[in-house]
Amino acid sequence: MQRGGKHGPGHNIMFCFIRGLEDIYVLLHLGVREIPEVHIMKRWTKNACENLPEHLMIYKACNSALKDATYRHSSLYSKALEIVQMGDKNTEAYGAAMKQLLDAISVLNDINQ
Repeated sequence: MQRGGKHGPGHNIMFCFIRGLEDIYVLLHLGVREIPEVHIMKRWTKNACENLPEHLMIYKACNSALKDATYRHSSLYSKALEIVQMGDKNTEAYGAAMKQLLDAISVLNDINQ
C-alpha cells in the first residue's frame, strides 16, 4: 500500500490500492470501516459502464443481468439440467427432450454464425 493522507483524528492511512489480505487487516486495525469516496475509482462502481472503451460499448445497451456471463451460464445450466431430469423419466419424455434440444442447437448455430 502507499501512504495517502489523514483519515479521522490521529490516523495516518495508507491508500492507493490493496494488494492482499494483510492490507485489509491494517485498514481494519486503524479503524477504517469503508474506503473514502475520493479513493473509489470509477471502474469499481456500478456506474462504471459510463466510461466503457469502444470495443465494450455493445454491453452498455444490454440488460444488466444478461451482461453477466456467470448469470447467463448458471441460468442456462440449471434449465439444461431440468430438461435432462424431465427427459430421463421415460422413453417418450426422452424423445421429446432430444427433439427440443436438437432444435435449440440448430437455432443457436444459426444465431452464433
